[in-house]
Amino acid sequence: MDKDQLGQFFGLWKFMAWCDQMRWKSESGDWGSLGWDREEMETVAKALSLAEPPTYSELVLAHWLTYIFDYMFPGEKVWGRCLPITIKVAHDFQSERKDIDQIRKDATKREVDKKTKKTRESLVIRGTPLKFSHFPENTHPRVWRTLHLLDKLDVGRDFVRFLLSQTEGEDWVRRVAWALNTLTYSKENEEKALELLRNRRIPQQLGDEVLGYPKRLWAALRDYVKPWRWRDEVVKRAINEHRSEYPEAVRLWEKSENYLDQLELPGDQWNEEFFERVKLLRELKKQERCKGRAARVLLRRLFSKYQKELRGCYPEQFDVTFNFRCSLWTCFACPLLKEGTWKKYCFKKEGEPCKVLKLLLGYDVRCEPKTCYLLSSKPLPICDGIWVRGDPAPS
Repeated sequence: MDKDQLGQFFGLWKFMAWCDQMRWKSESGDWGSLGWDREEMETVAKALSLAEPPTYSELVLAHWLTYIFDYMFPGEKVWGRCLPITIKVAHDFQSERKDIDQIRKDATKREVDKKTKKTRESLVIRGTPLKFSHFPENTHPRVWRTLHLLDKLDVGRDFVRFLLSQTEGEDWVRRVAWALNTLTYSKENEEKALELLRNRRIPQQLGDEVLGYPKRLWAALRDYVKPWRWRDEVVKRAINEHRSEYPEAVRLWEKSENYLDQLELPGDQWNEEFFERVKLLRELKKQERCKGRAARVLLRRLFSKYQKELRGCYPEQFDVTFNFRCSLWTCFACPLLKEGTWKKYCFKKEGEPCKVLKLLLGYDVRCEPKTCYLLSSKPLPICDGIWVRGDPAPS
């Protein structure tokens, strides 16, 4: 990487870090404004016909199970339709301590598709209209594998206790990632996975192995450790309930902001497409000979090389590229565009809505001139835009 490329890359990363900070400040939020107070949880319990509100730990487990289904399907439908069902499953599993086979029977409905004549399996809550269909051959087994292993481990069927039992050392975030992968996604059968988890047979070097973990794993773990409303109001409360049993692990989770550099980029399709769109990133991928989850691999390699220069930054921040509204009608408002006109939409007034971030990323944030990256740094004209070269940019 030559000097110019390096300077552009550092600038791009710091821009992404600022966008990421705004993402979690956004008043509109992502799908996950799941910060439920007690009243909201009682409403959930009533809607799902639960004898009592779900516990904080059950909400975290439901979140983990829902992420299993969060691919190749609109996110709002996954979290709108599937989450209520996984809350019921988590509650039946942890609080009601029902037999897992019975939970599976109650939560699964098989129907014959009228068009294909094939049997279709859906998740349901019987007696309600709630139903969610996905790819059952790929997703449903992971749900029941997760519950079977939690049942056999010495954690009292408590998902948060499981997380804390696997939390140890300065590399604890990556250790927890390994444990979550073994719990739900790894190729080992349940018997082998149980042995690995009980004995914490973590590979000595958690390097390239974690780069191959599913995007949904990294997205879920990100939600547990990054500071935002749901982490603070649900995850932290669930963890605090086990302070006496896992004091050191709880201490590490309470300071999770210090360990965010261990997170990997989820590596969604939209992340990868963004990296293909920008010439600088395409060239860097070639230089580093990145394959597979190329964007994730590239960021980890370069972060390892330039960690001192990237202080305060970490690979997962590039997940904001998932929100970039790269289209003919928003491209012109992007600060990365070589012929961009984003300054026309910048008010530079404290407290005013930031139109640039609203147009570009869909974030509802207020102008903070003193901390704004765009107003305090040089522009980064590194993208040619999405329209055909030669055509005028929209005015």
